[in-house]
Amino acid sequence: MTKENIGIPVNPPEKECQDDVCVWHGKLPVRGRTFRGIVISSKARNTVVIEWGYTHLVPKYERYERRKSRVVAHNPACMKARDGDEVIIAECRPLSKTKHFVVVAVTKRKIEKAEFRVAEIEAALDAGKAKPDADKVRDTSKKARQETSQEIG
Repeated sequence: MTKENIGIPVNPPEKECQDDVCVWHGKLPVRGRTFRGIVISSKARNTVVIEWGYTHLVPKYERYERRKSRVVAHNPACMKARDGDEVIIAECRPLSKTKHFVVVAVTKRKIEKAEFRVAEIEAALDAGKAKPDADKVRDTSKKARQETSQEIG
């Protein structure tokens, strides 16, 4: 059962989860502040670290300096946010000593190199070309490196 409205103008996730601490499929209400940031770490189980930058005025020098904020948030199974993804987080009740936010939506997924390579191969197959051999691709890159090193040296 997915909630239709959580009080924030974002679309519900496509996947379902059995997490009690999910905004969409559990009983966790959201309140207070919302932020948009980039996931910089997703190593811990069901936890992500989100970071966003902002500028701060230094009155003495009449200049701005760049600063950043980091927040730890709960990552429900239906969101599955990974490193490099842009997410929206919302404040909720304290879930642990440091977690007071939950991922509400993933706005932009980071394209991994492997995913890009798969998409490239699928596009080649759709165009009617044969699948490129991985060995030939490696040999070509080695030859290119050798030629480049000979030109430099």
